[in-house]
Amino acid sequence: MSWNSWRKTAARTARDGFLACLLLVATCTFAGKSLSRMAASPALSSNADRYVSASGDDANDGTRHHPWATITHAGSIAVPGATIHVSPGTYDEAVVTIANGTPHERITYISERKWGAVIAPTARAAFAWRNSGDYTDIVGFEIAGALCNGIGLGGSFQQAISNNVHNSAAGCNNNTGGSGINDFNYSSRENDIIGNYVHNVGIGDLMCGTPQHDFVQGIYQSNAGGHIDRNISANNCGWGIHLWHGATRAIITNNTVVGNRGGGIVIGSGDAPCSTTGCPEGNDFTVVRNNIIADNGGWGLREEAQDPGQTGIHNVYSNNLGFHNAAGDFLLSHNLVCVNCVSGKDPRFVSASSGDYRLSSDSPAIGAGKRLEKLEIPAAGPTVSEHTSSGSIDIGALPAAGASLQ
Repeated sequence: MSWNSWRKTAARTARDGFLACLLLVATCTFAGKSLSRMAASPALSSNADRYVSASGDDANDGTRHHPWATITHAGSIAVPGATIHVSPGTYDEAVVTIANGTPHERITYISERKWGAVIAPTARAAFAWRNSGDYTDIVGFEIAGALCNGIGLGGSFQQAISNNVHNSAAGCNNNTGGSGINDFNYSSRENDIIGNYVHNVGIGDLMCGTPQHDFVQGIYQSNAGGHIDRNISANNCGWGIHLWHGATRAIITNNTVVGNRGGGIVIGSGDAPCSTTGCPEGNDFTVVRNNIIADNGGWGLREEAQDPGQTGIHNVYSNNLGFHNAAGDFLLSHNLVCVNCVSGKDPRFVSASSGDYRLSSDSPAIGAGKRLEKLEIPAAGPTVSEHTSSGSIDIGALPAAGASLQ
């Protein structure tokens, strides 16, 4: 889908007009100067478009010609159905957004130009962007700066889409850890991480690569459900995609996971909440298919658990391509088999050294995947039910050079 299509989709519920609001302005004097203090921000109407600009002011009303200055301010008063458009520019802001959408009226934060709005906070905080609002989308931003974590998903039914994440995570390769995108709330569920480019997170830290210092992951999931789909996770210090804590019933498809120091994809379970409130099924009913996992420093794809966490017998692995992973391509538990997986064959990217992960015309990943039409994960039952179409698709996040997205 093109960027314009994403923008139209994000804003398609916009309506004309806004609710009338009353601004209460208190005027006072200090040191002989007259100061105006806004006592209340304008209320947003449902389906409203509002705007943020690096040259704006949070005392404005957030309209296109009078934008706000911070995404945090927008996220404090956004209502279901709102679309927050963020102009290109650099935002020295550790963003915190808390507003909730609804299943039928999501809240969308979207960069007006793909990767044009750069979140690069200089103040110390846990996340460059911490979003705790349910039914919300973060679309098209660049996440830079030195914080340990880039995008933090702390609500449920959230989406991080088409972001360029490369926070340096300086000094974070210890038990505190870090990540590019972190689905961190154990009790949240059904968050989607789709089409992001997560790269070079933690890789410049002097501790990266030393024993027991691979705690900075590309994409990290800690809770149940959701999709991790069509992301490129490359050259990060730890694992490219790491499932742990309360992660289970996830769908991990068509990702390109390359050059990560710790390893490619780990399907795991351990620590809290398993060691506190418990996670009885561990990581089970998770589906991993159509992924390229190459040139990683540890295992390409492995299962791992720390007692009392566990991995289940119902996880499904199929149509993945593993190549040149230092410890091996696939390591699964419970006698599980990676069905129709390709091992030891170079995926033949156009130019991995320059970050062009499209497939060359002779790539073994072309046509080696299976299109998933429907997936049924039972609340309790013997197995995952997959319904695939008869046609094949390419493995990995990007198509062959010159081809369109599938």
